[in-house]
Amino acid sequence: MSTRHARGETLHRREEDCRLQEHFSFILQLFAGCLQPVAVIDHEGRFLGGNDAFAALTGYSDEELRGRTEAALTPPEWREATAHILEELCRTGLAQRYEKEILRQDGTRVPVEILAHRVAVGTGDAYLTILLLKDITKEKEAERALRESEERYRSLVDLSPDGIVVHSEGRVVFANKAAARLLGAASPEELVGLPVLAIVHPDYREAVKARIEQVKNSEAVPALPPVRQKLLRVDGTAVDVEVAASRLIYAGKVAVQAVIRDITERQRNEEKLANFSRQLQAIIDSSSDLIFLKDKDFRYVVANKEHEKLFKVKIEEIIGKTDFDFMPPEVAKGCRESDLAALNSGDPVRREEYVGDRCFHIVKQRVADANGNILGIAGVIRDITELKRVEKGIIHSLAKLERTLEGTVNALATMAEKRDPYTAGHQRRVAQLACAVAAEMGLPPDQIAGLRVAGMLHDIGKIYVPAEILSKPGRISEYEFSIIKTHPEVGYDIVKEIEFPWPVAQIILQHHERLDGSGYPVGLRDKEILLEAKILAVADVVEAMSSHRPYRPALGTAAALAEITTKSGLLYDPAVVAVCLRLFTEKGFRLA
Repeated sequence: MSTRHARGETLHRREEDCRLQEHFSFILQLFAGCLQPVAVIDHEGRFLGGNDAFAALTGYSDEELRGRTEAALTPPEWREATAHILEELCRTGLAQRYEKEILRQDGTRVPVEILAHRVAVGTGDAYLTILLLKDITKEKEAERALRESEERYRSLVDLSPDGIVVHSEGRVVFANKAAARLLGAASPEELVGLPVLAIVHPDYREAVKARIEQVKNSEAVPALPPVRQKLLRVDGTAVDVEVAASRLIYAGKVAVQAVIRDITERQRNEEKLANFSRQLQAIIDSSSDLIFLKDKDFRYVVANKEHEKLFKVKIEEIIGKTDFDFMPPEVAKGCRESDLAALNSGDPVRREEYVGDRCFHIVKQRVADANGNILGIAGVIRDITELKRVEKGIIHSLAKLERTLEGTVNALATMAEKRDPYTAGHQRRVAQLACAVAAEMGLPPDQIAGLRVAGMLHDIGKIYVPAEILSKPGRISEYEFSIIKTHPEVGYDIVKEIEFPWPVAQIILQHHERLDGSGYPVGLRDKEILLEAKILAVADVVEAMSSHRPYRPALGTAAALAEITTKSGLLYDPAVVAVCLRLFTEKGFRLA
């Protein structure tokens, strides 16, 4: 054997040992608080450990137990039979129930009933055997007493809620009251003497005959695990039952004791559950989304028909597999990344992934049981390729509409400025300053966008004012000023029918209102005035005083800032004034 091969073998064994240890640790955690003794042995028949109840039963601590063989705790006369049972477990993989005695650490013996389960580990030949023990010392004492006295036996078994039937040489020799009720007999005595196969449904008679022979002829396997079958009541109707069979000596003869449990209700519930599962599968199969459930190893437990359409593989070929088994590697890798993110997060994980020219919206959520134990992840995947196409078209259309709106606003603003060349650019500069103030105040982008449109159009009402008044070089009369004061209302009337997503018309109407009510056209006060109108009012005054007018030269930015500072809280909003001052004195803002 080459050194590389030997290393490979060693590495494989280490991996198997790690898997064994991981499974063993999980099993012990699972049964740690269980009152029933539980122990685990490896595939070589050596104990890995047991729970506290097992230590109490045997007297061995974990350290003393670990590494001992199962045979070391078995009396010599039981070892061959026990080995045969474990071999049968290994060969068939079916749980084995049997009775034996075990040797405690102090050398005393304890009769136990053992249910042995085999659990495969990984993909190799390694496996663990889980032993669930029950101290049956009292049961054995009761058996001895019952063999000595049928009456004492009857008084005990009649307390059982399960039916108990003892048969020997093919006929019923004993039945308890629960068996009589289950089989529709007037009394237990009505069943005594009947051929045992007469109460077995024809479909199960051959199997029952084989089990009877197995129990009778094998002292090494005195008990068989429960199996489901049908029995016949005395009226000929069938009943679903679970029957456990064991060997005993009754009246000095080998007999078989059958413990019978009515599982009609359980069957009904299982059928309901199966029907529910079918309905659930039908529901998720009707969805156009991919719906799935994966375990912690990211293997599919549930998947709907959409997987077949997308991946061209049957559902049966998906269950138990991972994404890497049927998806392109690059796609499977992306799925694994989102699986891990979902498993490690308590919140749903949402993402979009492209597969070729198709786009998918993915939602994955960690799944846990009522105790918080993580079971795996559930997911829903939707093909949003068409939605993305429509969304792209909508975005394009919105951009086009925005450009159209911007062009319309600019055209309206230009139209107003054409009539008053001395204030050309005023509306744009006011809009620029107003938006800068709003941004510094932390207003949201959408609100700033509305303020910009209002700023660009705030003096559009001046198209109603004669050009002679607008460009008059000297002082205007009171009558002329009254005409100018109409421009907010005219501007409001012009734009009020335009369905802006912002209150543009109201902002235009209020941009000459003042906090103390001295403004126009309505004389609104403080809280009655929109915040955008308050910002626009300050920007309008600063720009107007900073620029030339037909009736005066420019007063300059310093004078404009002094004006709004002096009138802050009286005519102008203090918060707006403070931000405007900060822009010019600290942020270096300049009017374009």
